[in-house]
Amino acid sequence: MSDPELEHFYNEYSERVSIPTFQKRVLFLGTIERDLQYAIPYILRTLSGFRTVYEPLRIHRTEGGTMRSFYRSFGRYPQNDLLVFGKTASRDDEVIQECRNDNVECRPVAAFASEYEKLMARVSEQAERSNLSQVQLTKIQSAIERSRSTVERSLR
Repeated sequence: MSDPELEHFYNEYSERVSIPTFQKRVLFLGTIERDLQYAIPYILRTLSGFRTVYEPLRIHRTEGGTMRSFYRSFGRYPQNDLLVFGKTASRDDEVIQECRNDNVECRPVAAFASEYEKLMARVSEQAERSNLSQVQLTKIQSAIERSRSTVERSLR
């Protein structure tokens, strides 16, 4: 970069990063199938019309730990948080109740099953429309079916 280009880049960069922005967070608790957990932030982004980025965080209930201790470490923005929970141990149920008391939106992971199915269907459609070879398409379809099956079993 020339000096004027570098200066322009630096000025624009410093202007943009000096203003803190807080995106929404999706907090995961309990047993959640990995493929589904990894897809949920993207699903939430598509549901927002691609306006919101969700920062995924996995939380674990530790002895003596509370959501208050989580908020001390990561900042308290319960209005920007969504708790997604899978199968939980009894100690995790305390976290869910604490989140509800703090007005954190809480949803069971099963609430995302239909959106996950739609996402897998869109991936499959896009692969079919692409110029991928039949071998590549077969690998993609196989991976999608394996993921669907694993997610479906985990939600039973």
